[in-house]
Amino acid sequence: SWNKLSGFEEMFPEGNRFRCDMGFGTGRTSCYSVGCKMPRNYRLQCVTRKGSRKGSGIVRVGCPSGYTMVGGGALNHYRGWNKRAGFEESYPNGNGWRCDMGFGWGHFSCYARCCRMQKLVKKVCPAGTYKSGNSCRQCSYGTYQPSSGQTSCRKCPKGKASHSNRRSCYSTHGHVQRWANTGLSCRTVRSGPINRSGIIVARAPSGYKVTGGGIYNYYRHFNRKSGFEESYPVGSNGWRCDTGFGAGHFACYVRACRMPSGTSCQSKRVHTNRSGVIRASVSSGYVMTGGGAINHYRSWNKLSGFEEMFPEGNRFRCDMGFGTGRTSCYS
Repeated sequence: SWNKLSGFEEMFPEGNRFRCDMGFGTGRTSCYSVGCKMPRNYRLQCVTRKGSRKGSGIVRVGCPSGYTMVGGGALNHYRGWNKRAGFEESYPNGNGWRCDMGFGWGHFSCYARCCRMQKLVKKVCPAGTYKSGNSCRQCSYGTYQPSSGQTSCRKCPKGKASHSNRRSCYSTHGHVQRWANTGLSCRTVRSGPINRSGIIVARAPSGYKVTGGGIYNYYRHFNRKSGFEESYPVGSNGWRCDTGFGAGHFACYVRACRMPSGTSCQSKRVHTNRSGVIRASVSSGYVMTGGGAINHYRSWNKLSGFEEMFPEGNRFRCDMGFGTGRTSCYS
């Protein structure tokens, strides 16, 4: 209905999902994602490209060479029911995506989702490894494989251990095995600051794995209508921050470390529709390195906010604390 004060602020790809936000007014919203699963021996490799503009007008976002546009969307940073701004265009345009704020003063971003299809080229797993699905995995400590093209590893005889290349075993007679400290190479990367509310994603350097992150608010006064909505891991190498409402001045940080080949890192999410404490655990065999949270209950006049976001044992603890909250906690 034209006289309803409601409209979309966000409809865009975010990692491996699609994000929607009614934003202002009383809304009833449905959000849809389209996903594709390739047949065996094929896979889709996708990236999201973004372009931004301050002021109304047109933004076109193209795909990198070798990629094909498969979808897209738009994000309106200029939020408020009394702002005369809205989207006129968000649609596929050639091998990219086209967005147009159309009328009023705008500050918006345009997104293109770009993919390329890859076919698995079969290869023979070298000695010291074994075939597992469509990949080669190194034999575990205490096992070895002297031949290539194998599907399993052999156990070292009693009194022997496997060399680092896992191609043979050596006698442990006269050797003492122990854990030795090797040091951990980590970096902190800051994105921003920016002098407005909105979203920042801080990216980990190439070759590093995300282990944690955080957010810093420069706009500090109890009577300022500003606060954090998001500080959490996004995609495989980023940390996303959002002040969400009010005037903001903030920066986003990601902590990332170099890990040995074969290291697996993953994020886990726990969700609740009420205020209170929730804890995000990690999978069996994993060690928690960091965490974050999202406040889904968004509006400056809502009495809700985070009281707790901190590591607790081998899990991460979050607490909305007061007011009626909808919270996600990440480890």
